[in-house]
Amino acid sequence: MSFQSLGLQVHQLSRQWRCLLDKQLACQGLTQSSGIALVYIAENQGFSQTELARLLAVETPSLVPVLDQLEKQGLIERRPSEQDRRQKALYLLPAATDLVTAINQQRRALQQQLLANLTPQQQQDLPLLLSLVLQQAAVLLQDQKAGDLS
Repeated sequence: MSFQSLGLQVHQLSRQWRCLLDKQLACQGLTQSSGIALVYIAENQGFSQTELARLLAVETPSLVPVLDQLEKQGLIERRPSEQDRRQKALYLLPAATDLVTAINQQRRALQQQLLANLTPQQQQDLPLLLSLVLQQAAVLLQDQKAGDLS
């Protein structure tokens, strides 16, 4: 496999994952973006919009419409941050608790379907291998940023 095909495969898998999850979440009035944002908010109550954007690897202005929709649906609320009143802290509302559980179940089921043709050992190894690649990518990005500063 060439490095170019690895990048293309990762890109294609990401897009296909998003499309599959979008279809599953549509019946709940959600998209992959809003569903994943809900899961992260549930796991990180009080995170700022900026922190959530960083976690999701998106720009904050791209996240704002997603959060606006979740707030309009009565699933989250924004409160002034206790550390910095200029920032908004994100909190899951009780109406979203069961929804987050359902999203997590759908994500796990989709993952099982996608990995069904792998051996149990390959299924166990894949997250570790991807984690190692992601860590190396983070190191390279840090190195690039450090190089940009000098």
